[in-house]
Amino acid sequence: MRTLTALLTLGIVVVGCMGVPAARAASGPSAKAAARAELLTAGVKSLRLDVLHYGVSDKSLYSLTLTVPWFSRTIEPPFHPLVIIDAEAARKIIGYLAESGALDKAQEGELINSDRAPTTAWYVLNVQVTRKYGPKLVYQESLGWGLPMLNRLEGLRKVLEGDAAKAMDRLLSRLSGYRRQWEQGSASGSTSPGKSAGVTQSPTGWELYVWQQTGTAHFSLLPGSRRIKTDDEIARPAVRGIEAIQPRLDQLKAGETIVILGRRAPGRPPRDDARAVSEYCRKIGLKVLRP
Repeated sequence: MRTLTALLTLGIVVVGCMGVPAARAASGPSAKAAARAELLTAGVKSLRLDVLHYGVSDKSLYSLTLTVPWFSRTIEPPFHPLVIIDAEAARKIIGYLAESGALDKAQEGELINSDRAPTTAWYVLNVQVTRKYGPKLVYQESLGWGLPMLNRLEGLRKVLEGDAAKAMDRLLSRLSGYRRQWEQGSASGSTSPGKSAGVTQSPTGWELYVWQQTGTAHFSLLPGSRRIKTDDEIARPAVRGIEAIQPRLDQLKAGETIVILGRRAPGRPPRDDARAVSEYCRKIGLKVLRP
């Protein structure tokens, strides 16, 4: 309990320094985020944080790994530095993840990797620790592509120091041009309220497959076509939970058409899940069709 109290205090101090509204700082993390933060803190000496860029962009973008346990790589990728941090720096990162809402939105487990990532650009936060008993603990948050993603990464930068801060500065410097584009798009009113400046388009629209598996909603977004998709095509980019598909939908240009489908033709999508994702699509300016 003392560990959790100290963590909450640390989170409040860190966020207060970043200029977050006082009401948010005073409230502290949610119960879910605090519980997850306590689990991460218990394994802080094994903590690893990956900021991962996936997909295609018009220039090379950085990924970044921050890790407490020392290890070396045989090959050092030019756009994916690895920085060793100490346990105190790791605790500050956990505090930020709890207070910012990242640990609320994150899904447990590694469901996104290079083989299952979308073709469009986006970023993912992946934090993990090794536990004494059982498998490693992993929380993964899809940040999408746009101003909300950039704001989350800039918030993380504010709790970093030394080599970790310098590496994050290099990552953010490659995104500075996009910020101008996204801000100009928002200022011109080209996007819907609450939607970042999504730019991804498909001349044939989009197909959003929705199904339930082991009691959890799964979503898979694919460019539209006149043929029936194979099971592998549908499963490969799938994510679990509506919070995980929202960043991908945010990447789509306002006015794009989404057809919501069940897992297999001619199956129907689960009603409640289809309704929830339809409402989100309309909120961000996408056109929704049902089969």
